[in-house]
Amino acid sequence: YGDASAVFQGNVQEDRRYSGNTVGALTKIGRGTQTLAGTNNWFRGNMTVNDGILNFSNTGNLSANALWVGNTAGSRGRVDIQTGNKLTTYVNGDRYGVVLGDNGGAGAMYQDGGVVDINALASINNFMIGKSAGSFGHYGLNDGYLELTEFGIGSSGGGNGVLEVRGGTIKTTDYFLVGRGDGATGQTGIVN
Repeated sequence: YGDASAVFQGNVQEDRRYSGNTVGALTKIGRGTQTLAGTNNWFRGNMTVNDGILNFSNTGNLSANALWVGNTAGSRGRVDIQTGNKLTTYVNGDRYGVVLGDNGGAGAMYQDGGVVDINALASINNFMIGKSAGSFGHYGLNDGYLELTEFGIGSSGGGNGVLEVRGGTIKTTDYFLVGRGDGATGQTGIVN
């Protein structure tokens, strides 16, 4: 708890021995860095990073329902993906994949290798960079591979977003939308 940093070498997983309906989720708080270095971290709930940094060393992988970064007012979360990492989101009913910045928070993801595979069905919720008014999201791709169905940079709820690509590959199969929200909110969507 607090602003300390920690490295977890094992795997974070749901324990379904007791109930097949149990849905595990994980929320990172505090300004420190949490490293999940295990090769098989998975749960059916959301991974949320409300403050500080989440990374996966050079061996860690994560499968979750969705990834929310900077999801509360005043929060500042960041996720780092590098070579040797794979982040996967499941096909789910709410269609959320990755949300960077919501509810007045700021969220960022920096990918310097590895694979991000968003399996949520096509919708405005698939990969949102800046979801709601007063929120900010940033996604930086330097190397690696991102596959998704729909991108919203400055998404439908009026948030502000920046997509910065310096290398790597993005494959989107449906929509690539910049500044999708209502212009009356003063929304900004930037692609560089």
